Amino acid sequence: MTFEGYGLSENPFIGASEQFPLVDRREVLGHLAEVTSRFVEASSPAIIAVLGAYGLGKTAILHSVLSKIQKNEFLPGGVPPVRGAYMKALPPDSTSKYILYVYRSISHGLGLQTFLDWRAKAQADDRSPLGIPRALRAGGEDIAKAINSLGTPSRPGSGWTYLSGQKLPAASLSELSLSSQIDTNESAMGRIIDLLRLSKRMGEGGLVLLVDEWEYLFTATTRSKAVQLHTAVKEVYDRIREAVEGGDELAALTILIACTPLAWQSVIPRTEEAESPAGVQPFAQRVADEYTVEPLNLDYTRALIRSRLDARRIAQPKEPLSPFTEEAVKAIYGRAQGSPRDTLGCCAFLLEQAVLEDKHSIDGKFANELLQAYQFPLGNAPSA
Repeated sequence: MTFEGYGLSENPFIGASEQFPLVDRREVLGHLAEVTSRFVEASSPAIIAVLGAYGLGKTAILHSVLSKIQKNEFLPGGVPPVRGAYMKALPPDSTSKYILYVYRSISHGLGLQTFLDWRAKAQADDRSPLGIPRALRAGGEDIAKAINSLGTPSRPGSGWTYLSGQKLPAASLSELSLSSQIDTNESAMGRIIDLLRLSKRMGEGGLVLLVDEWEYLFTATTRSKAVQLHTAVKEVYDRIREAVEGGDELAALTILIACTPLAWQSVIPRTEEAESPAGVQPFAQRVADEYTVEPLNLDYTRALIRSRLDARRIAQPKEPLSPFTEEAVKAIYGRAQGSPRDTLGCCAFLLEQAVLEDKHSIDGKFANELLQAYQFPLGNAPSA
């Protein structure tokens, strides 16, 4: 037996979640869109937490938000469009330059095309054919000069090196007449505000920054570093808020943070108690909204399995869940307990085993016996 024997091009339960449709997350996507739109319309910064245990699809939700933003389908009609950027909470290198890491994540998420689009719009709106378009100067002189010096998508030039937060050779810096590199937290903070000002000038609502795996700030760093990184995000929020309250016309920066409930509701309070009041507590006070992601029920577990199968069908079977039977789906649900990650893991494992054993279908008996024998998913077997 092969996957083709089941009418499948490959095992559909293996692969990045963003390659497949999101199942049963319309409620959370709608909630996030509604809350985000309020802050976008108010041109106000916001921090929003998306809470859920491991395996409940927080990363998939963030990627779905990003996809909808890119298609201009995330926010309701009438709300200015936003751009999106995704980042992991824990930087790969220095934690001391966290705001710089945030800026680089933002510029990478915006991408070269965003800056080219802004340049084209500014040039179209500017009556002067020479020099830097006035609209670009809303982002400050350095940002304006860098955007104005961009080449093409295939040859972006040193202007993109600067805008992406990478080190620019001294000669190129001088050639572009730029005042300094973007290589410190302070310079990065200034450029974040510049980009929000430019976004506003371009008629956009701002940026949604999607931050994944926030719990790693606790589990993969020291307590003092965890406080340091929370303080850095608080600083970004505060500086934007102060600029807006001071009369600066900025678009909104909405920070969507995905985190496990244990870290958010247990570790953060303990960190607050152990550290000075200048640490995590002020950050927590700036969180505007929390949304808890719930496990899938049986119906949505069934829908998840079917959506994956449909995405890799090369032939349509008589039964929509084939090669899984309804009893097999119930067995999988009993083991995975509504976790999308564990559901997919169980399905991938059972399908591989069915191929090896040349089975024409995966029934409840086969599923129960294998999942019980291998204690699959590992570490998540239901109690007796």
